[in-house]
Amino acid sequence: MQVDSLNILPTEDFEKFYYKDILGRLFFPNGKNTDNNIQSGENNKYYFAKLEDLYENIMYFMIDKKSILSLGLVGIVATGDAIKYPDYTIEPIEHRKRWKFKNGLFRRNYVSIDEKVPIQPTKAEFLVVTEKDPIPEKCVGKTSRAALCRYSGRNGINLTVRGINQVVNGINDSMNEETVCTDKECIDALQNGVPIIFDHQLKYIMETSGAENYNPQIPEWHLEDKSVWGIIRKVN
Repeated sequence: MQVDSLNILPTEDFEKFYYKDILGRLFFPNGKNTDNNIQSGENNKYYFAKLEDLYENIMYFMIDKKSILSLGLVGIVATGDAIKYPDYTIEPIEHRKRWKFKNGLFRRNYVSIDEKVPIQPTKAEFLVVTEKDPIPEKCVGKTSRAALCRYSGRNGINLTVRGINQVVNGINDSMNEETVCTDKECIDALQNGVPIIFDHQLKYIMETSGAENYNPQIPEWHLEDKSVWGIIRKVN
């Protein structure tokens, strides 16, 4: 597959590029690069995760002595503060005003003003979707074993894993008025995350399930200087 300004990177190509040692960086829309050894280049000012680290964290993520990678990689969705839209939070900021009256006295008044504070992520978060379920429960969010499906990996990468059937069950629960969906991690990822790597299974489910995605951002993939890199941008 020719990777050049495409917004889909198939899972098989992600794995192939890892073993060819040409995976570069994934730049996020939120936050700045705080590395003092920042390289030159327009994109390098943005917060990023190394795609090689992402693949290796998936490889090292073990549940019941089995690597998540061995369950069959179906797709990866970027989640969390790094891709949150809009890219700021509204926070009340207290301002102090002072007036001087004719008699020489001062009066102080405190005013709370809403201010937009840019988001600065401290970690890169991803939902990893696999062909086989990582744990046998139908809905991960309804079990105490849900903690097994989270992984705080190296180099600031955090992973959450769901099997493709568990994703479908989570969607169905969220759309059923008679049930209360407790798999909030999965639903939040599908509604507010940005799919960056996936195969036909996840693509079909996202297109036909009725689960609406509210994030107007997409990944853009490039192949330059024998390096595959991506950047998440807002759709114009």
